[in-house]
Amino acid sequence: MPGRRIDRHKACKLFGVAKSTINLWKKEHPAFSDSVKKGKDDYDSENIEKSLAKRALGFKYTEITKEPRLIKKADGDITTTDMTVTKKVTRLVVPDTTAQIFWLKNRQPHRWRDKHDVEHTGDVNITIIDRFDGNNTPS
Repeated sequence: MPGRRIDRHKACKLFGVAKSTINLWKKEHPAFSDSVKKGKDDYDSENIEKSLAKRALGFKYTEITKEPRLIKKADGDITTTDMTVTKKVTRLVVPDTTAQIFWLKNRQPHRWRDKHDVEHTGDVNITIIDRFDGNNTPS
């Protein structure tokens, strides 16, 4: 079923088996296991990455408000009809810095990781002061 994601619970219902059977099939049939992994990877690539990028960059959406429309009948009774659009508002979701940091750390770890390895070469001179009287400063 290309383009559709089926979680483990739905797969069990579809095949009429227990979760333990799905796990057994994955152990006994490498092709089945590979297919399940590929499906998860495809889902992540198609949906989760796009959602993360959308949050990192910010986006606009239209909020639509619907309300029932009241109609007064000839006999004076009031009735309602289907929901009618009464308001449309464009909303802006600002870029999310946490999503940006996560994206950059994972996509460009050599530039955005928290820890940087620094190698020092050469001599290090250390001056030890036994007593500080305000006049002995390291040169």
